[in-house]
Amino acid sequence: MHREKNAARQPSWTGVKRLGAIALLIASLTAGVAVCAQRNATSPTVETSRTSGVGATPLIVFGQVFDSLVTSAADLTGHVGFVWGDNKNFGTAVGVVLGQYSAGYRATPLHTTKWFYNHHPDWIVYLNDRHTVAYEFGNTQATPLDISNPAVAAWKQTDITAGFHGQAWVDLDNIDSENGAKFAGHYVGAKAPCAASAQPSCGGVWHQDYTGGPLDPVWIGVDLAYVTAMRAYFNAHGRSVMINNSENSNPAYLRPIDQIALARAANGSLSEGFPMDACATSHGWINGRPTDTQFDAEYQEYIAESVSPFFAIGYLCNHSLSHVTPDEEAWATAAFLIGMQNPKLNYLAVVGSGKGLTDYETIEPYPASINPPVGPISEPPPSVGSRPYVRNFSHGMAALNPSSTATATITVPAGKDQFGTPVPAGSRVLQPMTGLVIVTP
Repeated sequence: MHREKNAARQPSWTGVKRLGAIALLIASLTAGVAVCAQRNATSPTVETSRTSGVGATPLIVFGQVFDSLVTSAADLTGHVGFVWGDNKNFGTAVGVVLGQYSAGYRATPLHTTKWFYNHHPDWIVYLNDRHTVAYEFGNTQATPLDISNPAVAAWKQTDITAGFHGQAWVDLDNIDSENGAKFAGHYVGAKAPCAASAQPSCGGVWHQDYTGGPLDPVWIGVDLAYVTAMRAYFNAHGRSVMINNSENSNPAYLRPIDQIALARAANGSLSEGFPMDACATSHGWINGRPTDTQFDAEYQEYIAESVSPFFAIGYLCNHSLSHVTPDEEAWATAAFLIGMQNPKLNYLAVVGSGKGLTDYETIEPYPASINPPVGPISEPPPSVGSRPYVRNFSHGMAALNPSSTATATITVPAGKDQFGTPVPAGSRVLQPMTGLVIVTP
């Protein structure tokens, strides 16, 4: 996982040759999708993590990012419904769905770049300079691999399977239709083992796979095919696939339609940085919150994807959850509630971010005010662009004004806000970039 706003990219390059091989892999696995139709978003395994609300019921069930600092599975039970990265190998924790973490396009540090030069130098991906290995986020311990190669997909599947300890989900990190790592190409016919003096070509011929820029139709197609193949394989082996297709990039080079298609190719999706992304202040963010059309784009993806298992991770700016402000709580709670599609399958985490903070690895001290009893759901989410966003529930309402400049006037019922303060019926002004949740009898 990594949170990073992206800079402008270069124009797209068209070409379809590299799609052929991966398409063959998908064709060979199509039967697996059919066999596992019952292991997708409606999996009984997943549904045991949630209970339907009756009356004034909290709708939000929290998710755990990693459990590295969790003492036992019993600490998870009753506190969270889903664990994205079960590092502790807790096995089958009662009432908690566990996922096994894997980098989407990268090898684990157990297989170094040196290892790949000695065994599969033709799998290594480079930047446009044809020399620099395209390490994601500068992580030189995780070798980027050519996902258009069916042999790479098969190797990843075997590598992931070897690490299973009873997890129900395979969770692929940093799957992105934008090609944020600037993958450009690889060397066809590179020979192993490859001495340092022969690197990077290793006797092979350069193949320009992608432009290394945004909105590249070849990358988008290969990426979609790769996710489809991974889902088909793991569904056929009794597990579901969730991807982190982090929906917090500039819509100028990350189209919601591509992100939604990518999420639907998997069994579920994770949005890292929604409804808040730490201290982000550029590309449509103010104090970590998406604004105006940026919010609309992320909300469009949220309501399209939350019909399936969906995990939203909101990051606080340089402080832990124990220091969360009412304003932050109201924003995160309202944003999640207005787009929630399936209370049995949607999860929220609000965690600290910044130097030394490990909230995402420990049991979070969620205050009851982040999960007010507004349920059950009584109407669908508001349409995209209907700012301010307002949604009614059987015992309350949620409202959000994502405008960066304008106030918004809404009509509210009598009740109490999520912190227990009485709210009279009538008109209420929402300031820019604020949320409001009201609980009614």
